Amino acid sequence: MEKTKPKNFRYYLRLTLWVLLVQALLANISASIYAYKFTHFYDQPAPRYAGQNIFDQTWKLFVGPRFYKNAEEAEPSFPYRRVTLETSDHIAIDGWYSPVDTAKGCVVLLHGLTANKGYLEKEAAVFRTWGYNVLLIDFRAHGKSGGCSPPRSHHRSSYPDP
Repeated sequence: MEKTKPKNFRYYLRLTLWVLLVQALLANISASIYAYKFTHFYDQPAPRYAGQNIFDQTWKLFVGPRFYKNAEEAEPSFPYRRVTLETSDHIAIDGWYSPVDTAKGCVVLLHGLTANKGYLEKEAAVFRTWGYNVLLIDFRAHGKSGGCSPPRSHHRSSYPDP
């Protein structure tokens, strides 16, 4: 009966390094997909998902969520002027400017990811009562601003668009 030689330390070290290399590669791929999705928004309403199985959830964890533009915003309770700025690549950026008499200064309020300037209406009203002009801006691809990425399909048709 022949006795098998146990695996040596170098074999396990090499295996561990290969596993770590593959994990680092997958983490970088996932990070680049997330970076793309954080900067590309979709103009249609967000879909409603029913229960997903473990494979769908794991895949979504790897590739990240899609962000959809939220253009629904209520009018502010204070007087304001609509402001439109234009980026260097000719995309309209929407904003509200509300001056007060004898202002102490101006406060610029910027919303978070997937929100719009309407989310900051209460904070803007408070700054106005403190005597500050307020400027609320929608980021690119948020609220009423332009700049959404069109949904991309993985299949390209060879027929021209109508």
